[in-house]
Amino acid sequence: MDSLNLHIKKSIRDKVCNPLVISRDISFSHNIFVDDILLSAMLCRALWDCLQSVLGKFHKATGLCINGDKSSFFMKDINSEIAAYLTLLFNIKAAPIHEGLKYIGFHLKPVEYTSVDWLWIHERFIKRIASWEFKSLSLVGRFILTQTILVQLLVYWAHLFYIPTKTI
Repeated sequence: MDSLNLHIKKSIRDKVCNPLVISRDISFSHNIFVDDILLSAMLCRALWDCLQSVLGKFHKATGLCINGDKSSFFMKDINSEIAAYLTLLFNIKAAPIHEGLKYIGFHLKPVEYTSVDWLWIHERFIKRIASWEFKSLSLVGRFILTQTILVQLLVYWAHLFYIPTKTI
């Protein structure tokens, strides 16, 4: 994955590929975490062909390729001609961006999060507590388990995102 990261950076440095420009000083081209990759691109066929070339070289070198079942490309308004081209080029499906996307287990959205978007954290708490149900724990043991597991889970997500008070 480091080689893919370096190859994308080299393509950008050599001006073969262009990152997504967010503002004058901020641009975004990709994010790689273990084997999860988030690529960004503008509506530009030359850029898509560049990304396909980079991914093709990576595939030849490593044997790794895009998993079409787990991958999607996201667009504000899905144009059927563009969607067909990208589906053919990358072998992945199209999805509207307003629904958000899941990256590294978290649902990313282009709009503000609501308490409904955080229901998954409640489910995760319930699942953790249910696994402790049949353990013989004292009141102190339950407190320590709650403090170390549940509170830390909430603290972890709260340091990344604003969690509505209703959810907390």
